[in-house]
Amino acid sequence: MNKKLHPKIEDFLQKLSSTRRMARNMPEELFGVEGEFYVDAGEDLGQDYNNPNVISANEPPKTQPGLWCQWIPTEDGMGLEWDGGEKFYSYTEWIGYIIEKILEPNGYVVNGKVKWQGAEMNDRGIIIVKDNHVDINELE
Repeated sequence: MNKKLHPKIEDFLQKLSSTRRMARNMPEELFGVEGEFYVDAGEDLGQDYNNPNVISANEPPKTQPGLWCQWIPTEDGMGLEWDGGEKFYSYTEWIGYIIEKILEPNGYVVNGKVKWQGAEMNDRGIIIVKDNHVDINELE
């Protein structure tokens, strides 16, 4: 990144990655589309299924690619990395979402490369981010 994450953005990204992304009926001006920016979930990781604001416990807000985001800030606050959790789904979509909705609007420019290897040998490649644009190169 072109600069260190502001502590509030770093905290938000940590919370985003540690809450189940469930579609919610919340004020859009405060929490975005279907509660996409709701992260104050407490001890249950946002899995408060009985909360009346939950539209669907098994569907993320329509702006987000999945129920869990596993990108977290690096320790030095200068980048993002995989949290190491099992089965990271929609990782390219999530990095694009974070850049578009959180980082770029706050003046961050992201550049870097991340290699991935899935469970199958042919499921591997490199995510390349240049000036906030995400490209994927699958390796053979």
